[in-house]
Amino acid sequence: MSSRWVQWFSDADSTEEIRNYSLAIEEAQQAVAIADTPWFHRLLERLSNEAMSPVSIGRHEEMIASAARSNTLKELRSSLLSDVAKARSFLESSKEP
Repeated sequence: MSSRWVQWFSDADSTEEIRNYSLAIEEAQQAVAIADTPWFHRLLERLSNEAMSPVSIGRHEEMIASAARSNTLKELRSSLLSDVAKARSFLESSKEP
């Protein structure tokens, strides 16, 4: 969807719509640029490795804390990957035919 489509479909002040659209495109481009860096790949690998580290066995409090930490790291990694996928999808759909 290009800015001309946003302008054409908008009944309200299209200047605000175009600015919001431009900001969304810019943020999506930044997300994809970061996702393509070696640093981001190392971060994802580290999150995965730490999430899969063994849960300490023994005291119940430590076991619960360790499992909660593992689940949090998995959710964080999943959330990052989801945001990048959404940004890529948004950028792809915003290209002119």
